[in-house]
Amino acid sequence: MAMLGARLKPELEKAAKARMSQGGKAQGHHGKKGGRGKKKPLGGTSPKGFRARASRTADVAAAAVGMDRRTYEKTQAVIASGNKKLIATMDRTGKAGGVCNALLRRLPAL
Repeated sequence: MAMLGARLKPELEKAAKARMSQGGKAQGHHGKKGGRGKKKPLGGTSPKGFRARASRTADVAAAAVGMDRRTYEKTQAVIASGNKKLIATMDRTGKAGGVCNALLRRLPAL
């Protein structure tokens, strides 16, 4: 499952960059009322400070494979380590937390 998420993430990041590049262009650089210390009105019905959880590419990739974002990030860290024993343990048990902790214990202290 985590391998599928790893394949999805680059495509999701590309789509996110395209959305970000279009963000300020809709109403000009500062929008209609924002810029130079002026508060820009919130769009739509979003409460102040609201950020949708699905706006992170890791959230979207994790949801696509049926995981929480943090669990997805742990599985990606274990896979990136290349330690076949830890990867096999994670696959066998279906748990990423303990395996990720074991990986962190093996890293040299900074």
